[in-house]
Amino acid sequence: MQAALMVGLVLAVLWLIEKLGGTPMVIRPIVVSPIVGFVLGDLQSGILIGATLELIFMGAIQIGAAVPPDVLVGAGLGTAFAILSGKGPEVALALALPIAILAQSLKVIVFIVRSWFMDFAMKLASEANIKGLVTLNFAGLLLQCLMYFIVAFVAITFGSSAVETFVAGIPKTVMNGLVVA
Repeated sequence: MQAALMVGLVLAVLWLIEKLGGTPMVIRPIVVSPIVGFVLGDLQSGILIGATLELIFMGAIQIGAAVPPDVLVGAGLGTAFAILSGKGPEVALALALPIAILAQSLKVIVFIVRSWFMDFAMKLASEANIKGLVTLNFAGLLLQCLMYFIVAFVAITFGSSAVETFVAGIPKTVMNGLVVA
């Protein structure tokens, strides 16, 4: 439970820093994985996993309306499951992309929910209510932070046994291939 709480907070805070900081790229695996590794007590694995996952997600950057796989969730949960299961970086490689693609869908849902704010934003803008617009913007950001926290918390709390079962079912040759890669 503590691991789920810590990883959830890391993902939520990194997302907030990313959006408030003018996109400083803190949601990249090379940053996310070492931080997750640190809070889980295995910084060395976090660094190794982060460097490995960065190579996988190198081109995954949101440009315009395109919504790429969510590297923050993929790297964060891939790293967490690799460390918590004790199976190493190959687990992170096997899990990060499917998790990132699933999180991509959740992110689109949050974008749809945030689009409901537009009518209210237009009303605030027509009234020149700057404080209201700022508050509404922060509410949307906090909604996304909450999504990241909930996804990480639920996945780690309830999904670790499912992940271990999944990893145990991966053929040894595939795992060996991931280790070599």
